[in-house]
Amino acid sequence: MAKLLLPVLFICISVIGVVAAADVLTERPGCQTRCGDLDIPFPFGIGDQCAIHHGFTINCKNINGTSMAFKGDFEVTKISVPDAKAWMKMNISWQCYNHFSGKMNEWVVLQNFTYTPFRFSYTDNKIFVIGCNTMAYMRGCCEVDVPQDLGFLDAYFNKNYNTSEISYSNCGYVVIMEKAAFSYSTTYIPSTNFWNDYGGRVPAVMDWIITWETCEEAKSNMSSYACVSDNSKCLNSTNGRGYRCKCSNGFDGNPYIKDGCKDINECHDNTTYPCAGICENTLGSYNCSCPQGQSEMVRGGCVPDQKSPWVIPVVGASIGFVILVIMATCSYLIHERRKLEKLKQKYFKLHGGLLLFEEIKSNQGKSFTIFSEAELQTATNKFDKNQILGHGGHGTVYKGLLESNIEVAVKKCMTMDEQHKKEFGKEMLILSQINHINIVKLLGCCLEVQVPMLVYEFIPNGTLSNLIHGNHGQHISLVTRLQIAHESAEALAYLHSYASPPIIHGDVKSSNILLDVNLTAKVSDFGASLLDPIDKSQLVTLVQGTWGYLDPEYMQTCQLSDKSDVYSFGVVLLELLTRKNVFNPDAPEHEKSLSMRFLFAMKENKLEDILDDQISNNENMEVLHEVANLAKQCLAMCGEDRPSMKEVAEKLDRLIRVMEHPWEQQNHELESLLGESSYIIGSEAAIIGVVAAADVLTERPGCQTRCGDLDIPFPFGIGDQCAIHHGFTINCKNINGTSMAFKGDFEVTKISVPEAKAWMNMSISWQCKMKEWVDFQNFTYTPFRFSCEDNKIFVIGCNTMAYMRGVSVACPRAPMNNQKTVLALAQPVVRWMSCKAWAILMHFNKDYNTSEISYGNCGYVVIMEKAAFSYSTTYIHSTNFWDDYNGEVPAVMDWVININAWETCEEAKVNMSSYACVSNNSKCLNSTNGLGYRCKCSNGYKCSCPQGQSEPVQGVCVPDQKIQKPPWVIPVVGASIGFVMLVIMATFSYLIHERRKLEHLKQKYFKLHGGLLLFEEIKSNQGKSFTIFSEAELQRATNKFDQNQLFGHGGHGTVYKGLLESNIEVAVKKCMTMDEQHKKEFGKEMLILSQINHINIVKLLGCCLEVQVPMLVYEFIPNGTLSNLIHGIGNHGQHISLAIRLRISHESTEALAYLHSYASPPIIHGDVKSSNILLDVNLTAKVSDFGASILDPIDKSQLVTLVRDKSDVYGFGVVLLELLTRKNVFNLDAREHEKSLSMRFLSAMKENKLEDIMDDQISNNENMEVLQEVADLAKQCLAMCGEDRPSMKEVAEKLDRLIKVMEHPWEQQNHELESLLGESSYIISSEAASTRNFSIEKKPSAHHTIWPLMASRAHLLPPSSLLVLLLCLAVSAQAAAGDVPAPVVASRPGCPTKCGAVDIPFPFGIGDHCGIEAPHTRYPFKFDCLPVDGAPASLSSGVWR
Repeated sequence: MAKLLLPVLFICISVIGVVAAADVLTERPGCQTRCGDLDIPFPFGIGDQCAIHHGFTINCKNINGTSMAFKGDFEVTKISVPDAKAWMKMNISWQCYNHFSGKMNEWVVLQNFTYTPFRFSYTDNKIFVIGCNTMAYMRGCCEVDVPQDLGFLDAYFNKNYNTSEISYSNCGYVVIMEKAAFSYSTTYIPSTNFWNDYGGRVPAVMDWIITWETCEEAKSNMSSYACVSDNSKCLNSTNGRGYRCKCSNGFDGNPYIKDGCKDINECHDNTTYPCAGICENTLGSYNCSCPQGQSEMVRGGCVPDQKSPWVIPVVGASIGFVILVIMATCSYLIHERRKLEKLKQKYFKLHGGLLLFEEIKSNQGKSFTIFSEAELQTATNKFDKNQILGHGGHGTVYKGLLESNIEVAVKKCMTMDEQHKKEFGKEMLILSQINHINIVKLLGCCLEVQVPMLVYEFIPNGTLSNLIHGNHGQHISLVTRLQIAHESAEALAYLHSYASPPIIHGDVKSSNILLDVNLTAKVSDFGASLLDPIDKSQLVTLVQGTWGYLDPEYMQTCQLSDKSDVYSFGVVLLELLTRKNVFNPDAPEHEKSLSMRFLFAMKENKLEDILDDQISNNENMEVLHEVANLAKQCLAMCGEDRPSMKEVAEKLDRLIRVMEHPWEQQNHELESLLGESSYIIGSEAAIIGVVAAADVLTERPGCQTRCGDLDIPFPFGIGDQCAIHHGFTINCKNINGTSMAFKGDFEVTKISVPEAKAWMNMSISWQCKMKEWVDFQNFTYTPFRFSCEDNKIFVIGCNTMAYMRGVSVACPRAPMNNQKTVLALAQPVVRWMSCKAWAILMHFNKDYNTSEISYGNCGYVVIMEKAAFSYSTTYIHSTNFWDDYNGEVPAVMDWVININAWETCEEAKVNMSSYACVSNNSKCLNSTNGLGYRCKCSNGYKCSCPQGQSEPVQGVCVPDQKIQKPPWVIPVVGASIGFVMLVIMATFSYLIHERRKLEHLKQKYFKLHGGLLLFEEIKSNQGKSFTIFSEAELQRATNKFDQNQLFGHGGHGTVYKGLLESNIEVAVKKCMTMDEQHKKEFGKEMLILSQINHINIVKLLGCCLEVQVPMLVYEFIPNGTLSNLIHGIGNHGQHISLAIRLRISHESTEALAYLHSYASPPIIHGDVKSSNILLDVNLTAKVSDFGASILDPIDKSQLVTLVRDKSDVYGFGVVLLELLTRKNVFNLDAREHEKSLSMRFLSAMKENKLEDIMDDQISNNENMEVLQEVADLAKQCLAMCGEDRPSMKEVAEKLDRLIKVMEHPWEQQNHELESLLGESSYIISSEAASTRNFSIEKKPSAHHTIWPLMASRAHLLPPSSLLVLLLCLAVSAQAAAGDVPAPVVASRPGCPTKCGAVDIPFPFGIGDHCGIEAPHTRYPFKFDCLPVDGAPASLSSGVWR
């Protein structure tokens, strides 16, 4: 009786509480509405005065300085008024074995919400039991799912289940918690990780009500009715008795507050409330109508009103015209479509698609797919920006989802040279055959586009760079770092040593090493340009890579080798050890590069200073020194001194084993057995088993394929000789004249190869009047597992408790109990236990006795296919359950191929001889029910209809309908015309739309590239010499970029010869790629570049901004390049004097000095080489090929990816060597130290053998002194450190002086003049060459001052006067230097001071005693004044006048 009164009592208390609060059923003013980060909405409140009644009172407590909300003892973390739910944290009940007392200790939690508005949500919560040999009970619960109306929960453990004998699992747990918050981990069984992960408390979802009254009962007393807001409604609880409030449809807010429900403006949310026309918001709803001139909604859209034709004659005449237009339109569309198809076929053939397609049809290409452009458009949602995973130097990577539901990464490349396109198909075939667990798999490619797209497997967990530099707070152990390094090294070793042909990655860096969910390394981003070529001359190319990782030897020689990858990997090792960036522009010069800083630290024995603090400790120091020494070897300047990647991988493997098993260091015997680079081989039995089966991985001829009515598909077989291995052997037995298939003791009724499932009959375990028979279903050493998706555990009976012990990886026991209900349906056995079950052993609890129940003396427990079970009430009081299934029930078993090795797909593919998926168009799938793999045919099928029916329409075949002739009547004609007109309008609308779309695209590119700014500047005087060309203009100038107009190829684009309408020849450079940031600054940079005006620089005339990547227009220089003059075929016999070579080099330096020192802002060329120096008809040098990417940035941090002006100096130094030696900059056939021209030159200089490499045309005694000077200058330009190189301005001045010496060799013999001018004391400006105005300046020193003397208007003087002027300047210079005694102040008495019209100033004089006496002077200062041919007197000195 007391139990019956309790609910009534709570109802009375609740009603009284609400009635008492009837006058305050609105939100209380002045009440606190937040507790910490949690909003406290009404009807909840902090304190009794603020809540609707006591059941909704929240206590806001201060816990360690943080405000936290509590309901009783339970923390409240979230409250939802619309859903009437609250999230609370519940304590975990546990049972653990005590090793000291030898008893089972436990702590159970009573979660009692009996007299509160709260109930455990049966839709959001589940009951979880975790542990080995653990059994837990929950009163008030009969299923694993939470029952409705549960407000009281008491958990306790069965102490008969003792974990003392299980060394790895001494604790068990039972909780009720939010199922969405639970994520099972295998670490929960052997540890206390479950308790630790949740901090002893788990989240649970509670439904709540206002009172236990129904809506009808509550509305009878409106004074206590809680739904006080207008536009609110009352809802009866679905989780027990009671009611709650909710805003009506079309309203949102709090229904418990007066006017708390506000109208939703549906017109602001077109996704939830779609409207294709005019949307009008109304109270609680909205109206959607069509605008004027359009008809009502048709399938969610508005269509224009259509007017019927005027008259019948007009209709007839219109039909002919319309048909003509339709035919023309269709012809145009067909032509465009064929044109597109031909273009796709052209690209397909160009990229080697035919070869690739033929190979794919054979076994060699079975794992590679050629995708169509449409497939990748669909997969990436038309390359939506939201699908972008990342940008790179050569393309953009998008995330995609194929129709087969496989996630992929699609790399849309931006550029590829023509030669490479031809070899693309062959190279893709080789790359597709790379199969390594630590290499991102190349799945296929698309060849229908101008630059092929690559399709890779999708790795979702980011890059190693992001792990190291993006998560500074995350701890990364040394073992994890070494494991990542080792896996990366294994991948590179595979590419270098085992791929055929060998593959060089070329861009090894931490951002190209991806990590999966287990932090397994996956090397990525190697493309078709990295195959090791047979023709080694291909290696002479543009240096590519990432700053900070580039091999210095590769930068110097342009030869990419496997040792270049080793160097880059050494930098990655440094990142793992130090967790520092590879380049720091803000650091001092010698510390900017991480590799330089590391080598300096190693030299100074200060390794600990740069190691990451997380791993730098005494325990790790020995291993860290080993890894550091390995990194030092990888960073050796000479590639021959570096180890191979195979050696690096072996070294890292040994270090990892030492860290995992330190005892091996002391086990000298084991070390001697294994050797320095021995490998530990595990799972020997598995490998032997698979190898033994390697020769029988195909269906056996002559084997029986049926047993009775059951097909026996391979890999199953009747007898050991017919199955793939013993685990799939089927016995075909004759039972009472019927053939039946058995696997062991279990009858097999069905086998599905596509789903990898088998159906077997299992015996029913029973208990009747305390007698029992239980079945042990053991599949431990077979390929079979109980399917967790298709089976359930069923317990049938009254007062019956049954147990199931599942034998699996974690040895759980799976008890199912039935205390209150007749039928207990558990969750699937393995999903509920989060464990993969191999064997099931069933038990009954004999404490539960059915002898006293007259109508139900038997209980049953089975695991069976849930789709095959149908409950009947007759099963309780009879043996009908046993009879209906004849003592056996069907169960579904998942199976995998391998039973010994438990390989994944990736592991199985390593050994293709034992790989089971041998069919074409098949794929490998990892099992979702434990370890192992299975095979399945690839996606793809064709659906057709039977004869007499038409093609499928929305998945349904429909019968054919006979075509009837339409009656030729006016209404039908009129309707046809309307339709035809609609087609025409749609066609023209489409064409107009496409044209506008193209215009918008051009405008978009124009604005993106800074065209508006550039256009405004051009209208002013600043930009008058620069032109913005349209795409159409350049199309006409180059004859639509005809191949015959092709002028040359470069690393970043193609150059075409063009003829403008103004009859001016130009060179049009069609660039292939440009980064997004640079596009935005392009217009401004073009304006600056257009203002460059120098006689030795190719003029930039304009650009085109209407295309995706801007095109550049230069003046046309027809006479070829300096490289062609020096090395070109047919030019080797052409004589090039030293004077011409020096002049070309001087003109080039003048151009570069102008760019570096006088352009504003300064411009860095970035690619100085002989092929970028053009020559006009007079062999005048013109520096070319600098573009918009070489402006010197104001933000110097950008220089991490750019070059400096001293890089141009180094490039020019190499050009000087080409001019001096006439040799190629790189020779692959030479010895290692002579392959690079710069290395060979520096070696010759060091050994004083400069003559050996000089060009014979200029190497003679007369030139040797000048050649030595030029060689010294080249040596300075080639200094390894940029700071040691001269500026381009200094180089130009030096070459200018040398040219002057070459032009006036008599100065070398004039000792007096040489002593006056000094070796390089004075600089004679180059202005004299063009204007004859000379300027002599003395360089400053400690005891000299700069003394200039200008002799202006020298071009007006006759040669004799010019000679006098020069001698005067020379003497004055020597006098200023103090090397000659001071001259007499005045001229000699009695000496004439004029000769004709010429004044004779001292120190010159007419006669022997009137001029200064200068000893050792070849040309004295004495002049004779003589008449010449009757003309006035003139000066004469020797042969000059």
